[in-house]
Amino acid sequence: MKRIYVILVLIVPLLSFAQGENDNWYFGQYAGVNFSGPTPTALTDSQMYAEEAVGTVSDKNGKLLFYTNGVDIYNRQHQVMLNGSSIGGGLSTQQLVIAKNPAYPGQYYVFTAAEISTPGSYVAYTIVDMNQGDIGGDGHPLGKVLTNAKRLPILDSSGNKIKTEAITIEDHADTYSFWILVPNGNTLYSYRLSASGFNPVPVVSGLGLSSPLDETKYFGIKVSPQIDYGKGFTNYLSLNMWIPSNYYMNKVYSFERSTGQITNHFSLDVNTSISYISEFSSYGKIMYLGRDKIYAINLGASTSFPVYNQIYSGAPGINFYGIQRNISNTDIYLSTPHYGYLSKINNPDNYGGSSVNLNAIDLKGKLTYLGLPQNVYLSNAGATECIIDLALQNPETYSGHTYSVNNYIITSNNYTVDHTNQSIIMKAENYISLLPNTEIKTGSDFFATIAPCEVLAGKMQRASAAVSNQKISLTLDLRETPEESSINIYPNPASDFIKIDTRSKVLEWEIYDLSGKIVLKGNGEKIEVKSMIKGAYLLNITLEKGKKITKKIIVN
Repeated sequence: MKRIYVILVLIVPLLSFAQGENDNWYFGQYAGVNFSGPTPTALTDSQMYAEEAVGTVSDKNGKLLFYTNGVDIYNRQHQVMLNGSSIGGGLSTQQLVIAKNPAYPGQYYVFTAAEISTPGSYVAYTIVDMNQGDIGGDGHPLGKVLTNAKRLPILDSSGNKIKTEAITIEDHADTYSFWILVPNGNTLYSYRLSASGFNPVPVVSGLGLSSPLDETKYFGIKVSPQIDYGKGFTNYLSLNMWIPSNYYMNKVYSFERSTGQITNHFSLDVNTSISYISEFSSYGKIMYLGRDKIYAINLGASTSFPVYNQIYSGAPGINFYGIQRNISNTDIYLSTPHYGYLSKINNPDNYGGSSVNLNAIDLKGKLTYLGLPQNVYLSNAGATECIIDLALQNPETYSGHTYSVNNYIITSNNYTVDHTNQSIIMKAENYISLLPNTEIKTGSDFFATIAPCEVLAGKMQRASAAVSNQKISLTLDLRETPEESSINIYPNPASDFIKIDTRSKVLEWEIYDLSGKIVLKGNGEKIEVKSMIKGAYLLNITLEKGKKITKKIIVN
């Protein structure tokens, strides 16, 4: 019997942040906030303890779908989702991101970064399908983590697993797909997620760092919303390092979302100011960062010299870590560890008019920790689209899907298609190669053909601009925080003792375990840890004059 294959390409040029999809946040020590009304309100139904990386997804109407701390995924009934335990991240992993599958409504990619303190941890992704799973009280599925799409490793350009705690996302200029951005070593790896799936072949950019990122450094990454055209690039991209204590770094690059690469149009070094992470205003030109103090930097006005001001001068015992804009109301929120309120930057789009409200949202007895959820990205492409090339290395996760690429498709490492996948179509302009360990099983409907990839209509056009390289530097807090630039914790990791090396007097210190409870407390510069359970901890140090500093330590 002859089969006739008809490929219909439906293109809907819409890609953006979701709206209702970001109406709920779950984070910290069982804390949550709903943003759907005119005034954000606390949620107290969370069953999740989280220290750093968190993510929450709702539907377009703002109804909760699931939330995660990077370790487990919880459904809307606040139970661990079917197959949703141990997805690969860790409680002390700094970031994770979630993106809606551009091809399949109801599916979401959860990208988890590594936990540096855990051997064998690596950057990976997991797919959640909200069309599957147990039936909830409302008669609809509660979601399921796909068995063959759980903790799939993301590899660098040399084929190695990546161990970094930093990961973020930005939409592609084609308005149909995304860039998953992972910094490691001295390289930014940009992976494209499109309707053809996750492309494991990264686009690479050099970071130009004097000290490359490695497993001794803790850092985060953020990318701004798209700025106006005419500058030769589309976004700002920031890296913020807060450990080790003798090498704080905040760096801003220019980024082009059509190529996924860093450009040479703009570079800003912000020296000495400690910042766990940074955040950008809704129009992308103001960056906020800091820890005990918060600064606003006007990137749009910083051409040959930085334009900045301090919007918060500090308060005893207050150190900000997570800084995150919520697309539902464009406000920027801040987290302070073990604090009963979520703080907020007032008027973040108004340079010179912004300020910090320390007690903006009462969490009703729940507490913050370090991390806040990055915004969920949404695509309504709903169709096959063209990418350069594609390598498929795991059992097929799609059903009734078409891959279409400009160059080639390669399958390897146990790529499998069976009857559950229904119809899989591959189209490539140059070649399709089914390498050893590829298996097309009986009962599957598989078709591969050499054919041109359809050119997407409606791609965003950009005017080119001849802009010279702008490289500037900004120094903050040199006279105000000498303790932070001189303190050193060693050895770290440690098995017997930890030494606090600082020119200031140590009044007291506290060590918190992963449950947020104090396990040790004392004073002086030497801490015995040989009786402690192996793992990652937070060391809170109080110096003379009430200065508080938090360090991450590892006991092995």
